[in-house]
This record gives sequence, structure tokens and C-alpha cells, in this order.
Amino acid sequence: MFDEMGVKEREQEETPAYEGFQNEPGRDYRPPRPAQRGYRSLFWPMILVTVGILWLLGNLGVIGQENLSVLARIWPLVLVAVGLDILVGRNSPVLGGLIGLGVIGVVIVLIVVGPSMGLATDARFPIIPFFHGSAEIQHDVFTEPLDGAQDAEVDLDLAFIETTVSALSSGSALLVEADVDYVGNFYVNSGGGASRTVELGQRGSFNLNALQTEGMHWNIGLTPDIPLDLEISGGAAHAELNLEELNLRSLTLDGGAGRLDVYLPAMSEAYLV
Repeated sequence: MFDEMGVKEREQEETPAYEGFQNEPGRDYRPPRPAQRGYRSLFWPMILVTVGILWLLGNLGVIGQENLSVLARIWPLVLVAVGLDILVGRNSPVLGGLIGLGVIGVVIVLIVVGPSMGLATDARFPIIPFFHGSAEIQHDVFTEPLDGAQDAEVDLDLAFIETTVSALSSGSALLVEADVDYVGNFYVNSGGGASRTVELGQRGSFNLNALQTEGMHWNIGLTPDIPLDLEISGGAAHAELNLEELNLRSLTLDGGAGRLDVYLPAMSEAYLV
């Protein structure tokens, strides 16, 4: 009898509590529902990723205020992404995430190429800057003397500041003259003798604060008296390259993200572009 009672006791212990109510008259039995996880939107994490990408591109000099001003035209796309996330994301978080990722990708592409498409506006969006060098606006004139050079390779690395490149006066003693406003470090490197090499640009991360970049300008002059192999990396702002008076032997141009106007010389001899 002990064994029989023991067996019964064990059976009662192994039976779920709610099974005792299944067959009771007048009781509506419903098994417990499994716990459901709440909906977690992927949209706001994507927004944080997007802000981080734009911040990084700004500090690398890929985009500037002219690019960010495109946001004033395309911001409704963000509302489209929110709406799609609400409609689709609740039923399919993966599909909602893919749609949001696509919309944000389009926004980033338009910000990068927007100025060249005429989408830039007068809007300004301040960004927390990172600095290498002084955070104050500086103005200097950097020169490289001609000093017997017979030809030269010149490499101009444009930044996020409006730039004009033109010819110096014929007979000038200078190979390069750069009248620039900048934040951080501006560099001019040169070497060689009769065949000279000159590099100039802005080193490190840049300050994209609207109050500091407004009105800043680079004016770079090059000698027209010797043959030049010119390499220019475009920046994120408007640049006007008036090369008509130069003795150009070759031109290599990386357009960058900003508007670029180029005027080439009409020479009797062919040159490579």
C-alpha cells in the first residue's frame, strides 16, 4: 500500500496544476499563451549609424557644409523611412530593416553627390568637429620659389573650402603661391631641382562648423612659364580651376563631391587629361 500511495503521490507531482481543472463542469479551460517579444524597430539604430557615417565623412574631408545643405531638400525621405518602418517593420522586422537601410543609403548618396546635381541650398548644419592643429581660423600665404626649375609636378589636395586656381603673372619668381584660410594644419612639401615636385593641402581632420567656414577661401596661383604636370584632388566645396594661361603638360583630376569648374588652355601641342 505504501508503494501504491507513493506512486500516486509521484503522479500528482508530475501532473501540471492546470490539468486538474480541465474536466471540471462549468470551467472554460484555456492553456497559457507563450510570452511574446515586443516589437523592436531597427530604424533608430540605423539613424545613429547614419549620423556616424556622415560625421566620419565630414572629418575625412569627403563632405562639407555644401553637402549637408542637401538635407534641407531631401529630409522628407526620412519620414518615408519612418512610415515604412511602422507599416512593414511590425510584421517583418527584417523587411522593415532592409527598407530603412535602402532609404538611408539613398540619403547618404544624395548628400555626397547632391551639390554636383544642383541640390545644395543655403542651409547650414553645425557639426561637432575633431581637430588636428589649431581650432582657430588661420590665414597665411605659402610660396615655393621657381629657383631654376625647368618643369614641375604639382599636386593640389583641395579640402572643404571654396578654391580658385589660376596662373601667376608671367615672369614671376614663384612656382606656387597659396593664399589660404584654414583650420588645423596646412602643408606645402617640395623637392627636386630642375624637375620640381610640389604638394600642398590640408592635413588631418577638418572643422566643419558653419560659423568658421563661412567666407573662407583658397587662392592658389601657379607659374605659366614652365611645363606643369598637374594633379588635383577635388574637395567638398566649389572649386574654379582657371588653367587657360598655364603651360600644361598633363592634368589628372579627381572630382570629389563639390562643384568643379575647369577651364583648359588652348595649346598648339597636345597634352594628356
